[in-house]
Amino acid sequence: RESILVQGVTGFLGDLTTYGIRGGYVLGRGSALRPYFGGGYTYTKWNEEVKNLLGSFTSEGSGAQVFGGILWSAGRNLSISLDAFYNLYDTEYKAGDKTWKSEDWSAFGGSLGVVYFF
Repeated sequence: RESILVQGVTGFLGDLTTYGIRGGYVLGRGSALRPYFGGGYTYTKWNEEVKNLLGSFTSEGSGAQVFGGILWSAGRNLSISLDAFYNLYDTEYKAGDKTWKSEDWSAFGGSLGVVYFF
């Protein structure tokens, strides 16, 4: 039997912060390894100090995410997740309170996490 997956996600790496919500579909209920896939919405903010006339800038973007991965059952309601994802963002670069560049931006990534099933 299959399951519906709803996740709130967050990630931190140096000056990069990501928040999101994802929904997905988990296949193969009852087996130790179960594939899953889905989509969601993410927001990313990145602060960087650069050595030029701009001084420092902030990059903020939000947009769609698609993902797929494997769940490994670590207990009755607990699983370890490993997935790959692709994000497509609308991004703005700001120096102080001035937006100096807007563009579409995309990225591939991966995540390792813990999932609790209620």
